[in-house]
Amino acid sequence: MFDIEPLNPVVKGHRIVIPREHVTAFPDNPHVSAEAMLYAAHRAKEIGDCNLITSKGKAATQSVFHLHIHIVPRQANDGLALPWNTHSLITEAEARGREAAIEDLKKGTWADENGLWQFSDTHLKDAAR
Repeated sequence: MFDIEPLNPVVKGHRIVIPREHVTAFPDNPHVSAEAMLYAAHRAKEIGDCNLITSKGKAATQSVFHLHIHIVPRQANDGLALPWNTHSLITEAEARGREAAIEDLKKGTWADENGLWQFSDTHLKDAAR
């Protein structure tokens, strides 16, 4: 496993984690994928706020068919937009419900008798009502 700076980094500090063993995409070899994610997680601790990004398939924007994980450092108001906007797929009420559900999770509101969070999409839909 190693990491390099890409030819065209999107921000300062952008790195790509690459396994030495050939794996086309992450589901093809979960063991190698897990090792790559572990390596990326350790690097991300050094970097601070960041996105970890990998893709599978052309429709998901995979253009290099060897597993790799982008580590993209982030700062508040850095202007770097991810290629999706989940709020366009859900109603404003659902978005507010999801935000409320996340706040409840942070407070432990949905914990079971063992203190483990019980969380599913049903909770999000119920919270949106």
